[in-house]
Amino acid sequence: LLRRADAQRLRRNHDALDLRDLLILPIQRLPRYVLLLERIAAHTPATHSDHAHVHDAVVAAKATAEYLNEGKRQYEALMRTRDLDERIDGAQLSALPGLQHVHEGVLVTPPPPPSKMTAQLR
Repeated sequence: LLRRADAQRLRRNHDALDLRDLLILPIQRLPRYVLLLERIAAHTPATHSDHAHVHDAVVAAKATAEYLNEGKRQYEALMRTRDLDERIDGAQLSALPGLQHVHEGVLVTPPPPPSKMTAQLR
């Protein structure tokens, strides 16, 4: 009975999720594992035989999370550059080696400084 109730609850939760939501689930698990391992490490006495192993697991999980986050950041920057390629006719920005997307926004140029003639009229 409990298994069936759990299965129904999971189905209801996943019915509300679209494909993008489902694809991100494995990525969201790693930070949870880092938090879990940190809690385990905090409650593992330094004298315990597994203390060093738990510490190593925390370090490895954090390094993996940072590696994945950096890869995701680079991928998103590449996608923004490709989007700019499509919006700017013939730009081919993606073909330039070492090009990195840094910032995107509206370009605003300041008005020219008032001329001496305008200043005299005031």
